Amino acid sequence: MAWVIRQPACQSRTFWRMTPQLVLRSSHRYCSGLGRGAGEKVRTAPAAPLVLDVVHYVPRFPVDEVLLTDLQHSDLVSPFGNWAMKQDTGEEPPVRADISQGLRLLVLLRVTVEKASGYKSSKKTFFVPFLVDTGCPQTFLCKADYEKLGIGNANNTYIEGSFAQPYESVGHFEDINLLGTDVLRKTNLFVDYQAGKLHLGFFEQGTTSTSSVFWVRELIRKDKQLTVDDGEEFEPTGNAFQVKGAFANLDDLKEGIKNKAELSIPSFKIDIYSQEDDRNWVKEETMSASLRDTTESDCYGFTLPQKTDDV
Repeated sequence: MAWVIRQPACQSRTFWRMTPQLVLRSSHRYCSGLGRGAGEKVRTAPAAPLVLDVVHYVPRFPVDEVLLTDLQHSDLVSPFGNWAMKQDTGEEPPVRADISQGLRLLVLLRVTVEKASGYKSSKKTFFVPFLVDTGCPQTFLCKADYEKLGIGNANNTYIEGSFAQPYESVGHFEDINLLGTDVLRKTNLFVDYQAGKLHLGFFEQGTTSTSSVFWVRELIRKDKQLTVDDGEEFEPTGNAFQVKGAFANLDDLKEGIKNKAELSIPSFKIDIYSQEDDRNWVKEETMSASLRDTTESDCYGFTLPQKTDDV
């Protein structure tokens, strides 16, 4: 047996296919009961170019032309709904990644264009759907998305903040946006097909943890007015309140505190705690120190709550 590369007559969507074909050498003409004439005809059949005796033959054409299946732009848009090709206004889409039909890897990424034509601002950002798992070395955008973003007249283009040079899709994938390895090499990609989970390093997708829940409260006095039993939920009292589910930085935390309530105590008497996965509360030393300019636990007559057996 040998492999034959055939190019179909239809050129609208070109796909090269590897198909097996029986090949006989001159020394094998009479194998399998074939006569001299029949064996010669099979051996010299000019139906297609033959690749003889190459078991691990690798075709020398772009990998994406082999792996890309028949896919339409609507298939890329479907998992993300109205968020696909929507201008970024600061809101976060509910879904940024999807394993479509358990096979195709789709992501929704921010594409920023400078200088933006037809817009008041000098740059514009849209959420653009991409097909990820093609092995294509370059990033492509279909003509409609390419023109909507104005990439042809742009000075610079960025995908999730990283400089990129997307091209207009052509040929058999002219309706598809492909995220190439030129962009993927700037991040990391993790796929768990069995669990149906996809993670791209550009963003955090669908992750929630109790460690992201913060409480702000007064320090506990030395008389142990409040203790926390092992494994129990922290019960806030007094000036304690939950301000937000997650924080990007200290400024975000301060903003959350201000939006909820103005504290009547000085900042140096505040400690900040986060709850870990084991449900224990751990003091955030860095942020607490930035508020008090010290890491000493008892410098102002306050100590951390102590776990006791009798309470």
